[in-house]
Amino acid sequence: MTGQAIAVFVLLAASFPIFTSATTQYNNDAPPEAIVFGPADTSGAGTSRIRGMRETRNADFILGGLFPVHSRGYCEHFNRINIVEAMLFALDTINSDPNLLPNVTLGYDIRDTCFIEQIGLDETADLIITPMQGTCSATAGESINQTVANTTTLTTFGLVGAASSSVSIPVAGLTRLFTVPQVSFASTSDILGDRERYPYFFRTVPSDSLEVQAIIDVIQHFGWTYISTIFSRNTYGRFGIDSLVRIAGEIGICIDLNEGIDETATVSDYQKIADKLSRSTANVVVFYSTRQHVQELFKHLENVTTRHFTWIGSSGWTQLANEFPPNIVSGFFGVLPVSNHANLFHSYYSNLTLGNNLRDPWFPEFFHNFFNCSGEDCPLAGVTAGSDDFFVPLVIDAVYTHAHALQNYLNDICGSPVVWNRETSSCNGQNGTFDRSNLLQYVANVNFTSLTGNRVVFNENGSVKSFTFRVTNYQAKTEQNEVSYSLENIGMWSELNALDVSQDTSVQFFDFSGAMIPEAVSSACSSCAPGQYIRRIDGACCGLCDSCLGVLFSNSSLASNCSNCSVYGEMWGNTPTVGSNGCVKIPKVFLSFSHPFAIVVSAGSVLGIILLIVAVVLLAVFWNSPVIRASSRESVILVLIGAASSFVSSFIYLSPPSLAICVLQRILLWFCFSLMNGSLLIKVIRITRIFVFERSRTKQLKCVQWYHQVLFSLLIVCGQMVIVLLSVTIVNPNVLREVRLNTMNLNSQPEIIITCEAEPILGFIVSVLYEAGLILITAVLGTMTFKSPANFNESKTICVSAYILLTIWTMFFVSYFFTGSAQNLQNAFIALTTTLGAYTILVSVVGPRLFTVIIRKDEDSKSKQTYDVSPAVTMNTMTSNAVTIGSNI
Repeated sequence: MTGQAIAVFVLLAASFPIFTSATTQYNNDAPPEAIVFGPADTSGAGTSRIRGMRETRNADFILGGLFPVHSRGYCEHFNRINIVEAMLFALDTINSDPNLLPNVTLGYDIRDTCFIEQIGLDETADLIITPMQGTCSATAGESINQTVANTTTLTTFGLVGAASSSVSIPVAGLTRLFTVPQVSFASTSDILGDRERYPYFFRTVPSDSLEVQAIIDVIQHFGWTYISTIFSRNTYGRFGIDSLVRIAGEIGICIDLNEGIDETATVSDYQKIADKLSRSTANVVVFYSTRQHVQELFKHLENVTTRHFTWIGSSGWTQLANEFPPNIVSGFFGVLPVSNHANLFHSYYSNLTLGNNLRDPWFPEFFHNFFNCSGEDCPLAGVTAGSDDFFVPLVIDAVYTHAHALQNYLNDICGSPVVWNRETSSCNGQNGTFDRSNLLQYVANVNFTSLTGNRVVFNENGSVKSFTFRVTNYQAKTEQNEVSYSLENIGMWSELNALDVSQDTSVQFFDFSGAMIPEAVSSACSSCAPGQYIRRIDGACCGLCDSCLGVLFSNSSLASNCSNCSVYGEMWGNTPTVGSNGCVKIPKVFLSFSHPFAIVVSAGSVLGIILLIVAVVLLAVFWNSPVIRASSRESVILVLIGAASSFVSSFIYLSPPSLAICVLQRILLWFCFSLMNGSLLIKVIRITRIFVFERSRTKQLKCVQWYHQVLFSLLIVCGQMVIVLLSVTIVNPNVLREVRLNTMNLNSQPEIIITCEAEPILGFIVSVLYEAGLILITAVLGTMTFKSPANFNESKTICVSAYILLTIWTMFFVSYFFTGSAQNLQNAFIALTTTLGAYTILVSVVGPRLFTVIIRKDEDSKSKQTYDVSPAVTMNTMTSNAVTIGSNI
């Protein structure tokens, strides 16, 4: 080591602050144990690419690292070195800390992925599969030329990296196979949050879903509704932009140009995208990409157009804004996760020079590129560029995550303090051996404050919790006639509080010519009228304005699709044939009392009820008159109850359907008719027995008392109710709602037809036949007794009513089946049938008796002599039968 290097190292050691009660010993002044070289350069220069470096001397455990030191191609473009130094810095501080992994030394094996998936996968396989033994060195052109110093076998217990999601995804598949915990500091793709596919993957950076939402909120904050998108066609850019496009479509943001850049994009590919972008009409462009793609596209864009775009950058390149042409990116907006600065690292990194940083084989290349120098022309000063890089603290957090997980694991298997035997890979004097697969649960459960000040706790998807994004604006500042550019924080975004733009911070906007303007750049499609949406067509982002017809509606002039009224219930567009901007309730259709037919039937039923009340009052007044007594008064009461039920049931069939109404409709119709028809049948059977079948009998008739008549009538009703009960059991009463569209114009407002569940056809037919049988028997027996003595000739009116009821039932039966598809019409016919049936009973059975006692009082007086006979008279003739009947009433 040169004297200058020793002096620098002493100064470094003296200048670094104390950490955890001990001075950190940095090992940057010694070359690594091994430098891993790749195959010779295909250009014929004979050099070999440096793939990585390894340090296993005196190490108990090896931590792997995957970093994009170079960029794509054949790894010919230098990318960055600060994140590699961040891992080395973190390992030095951990190895110097007496409280974290005491008596345990961590080695490293760091590889260059070049941002290429296959290279990252190859290096990972070499890291975690190939065992490491002893001290090794390498010569140019060879993979690794090892000299075995001892037989100690070391394995990689964890990985830091990779940076890009496109590399981390295949690597995460391999680490799952070999049970190696992986903690990335920059891979943000949502797909890596799938715990079933990538259970060993963790990250100290938030996922893309949060970043995408932050970008969307920035777009909405400035009122931009018309944008273009450019993205890297890898797992980072593709999944991120897919999520952004989906959310943009949901909230009415129009995408003009959506172009991806392949990993193997050529000059002509970049030229084509630059040409398309120059011809686009959107002023705002979201660039969801990594540094290399951004750099290449901006080069070609400068040659194609002078038009200035307002860029919105993802975290993949936002912090590197100073590397791009200011005339291209001035005024651009970016989002960056908030992370504490690593101040200790800044002190370490800013003092690294070619003379004192001997362990990093990539440092000379970086130093020469940064200062654009070679050999003795290079300055002796250190480098500060990149010390405050956003990803540096996240690399340190990732290293400390592995260290804390390993310490917790060793404490569990070895006890505290840990004494580790590197020769046996076990606890000294104990049986505890190291099993890498057990580390997973310890990584998942870490909870600590890192050296950077960041709190590291992982959520269920393996991402660090509680991240906040800062929104930046690339602003121009003029001092002494010189213009400089810098990223300025203009607000903060968090998942909990969304976007918060500071009112005290100025925001810079630039128009299409690149001139600064005081107000936000405009980028919006022409709006459509309310009730319309923007239909996308090829070649036109904003598309055409189409109407939202039928059940669809739109209340936004920028909507990219129509909303559906049906999600709010039984709703339809308010102007469905021309385009709706709101929803209205679909009208419900049922046979209501406001219908003209219902008004007529209701009026008839009300009149019938009034007449029925009058009849009941008159019957009560003349209750003991001979004519009323001779008509079997109790049976008349049953008939009147049936008539009253018929009048009431007409209102039930005209009422809005409900469960109670549907139950009553299934019962009342058959109850009232079976009560009326059964009572008439029993009355006519009684008369027939007296005047036709029992003429020759001299004994008093049996079962002709009033209570017999009531009992037999109720038995007939019970028979009908049994049929109804079976019918209700088979098909339960229920309310049906059918949306019926207008067949002439399906967009027109439909109707909701509300009806009751139809009675099963078999039950209906049986009930109809049952009632028809009652009426037919009544009509036949009434005809047989039609010429009975006048004083007892109630059969005439019964016969007439039976024929009328038979006619009504025939009409009802026919109309019911002809209106099978329109239940409301069926209900109307049923209501009419019950009303007419009740009138028939009221007029033909009760009316003549009341007419006699009120108008023809002389006939009632004459009949009195016939009925006022002692019940002890012996019945030898028909007259005696009549006398007995009169006495029994």
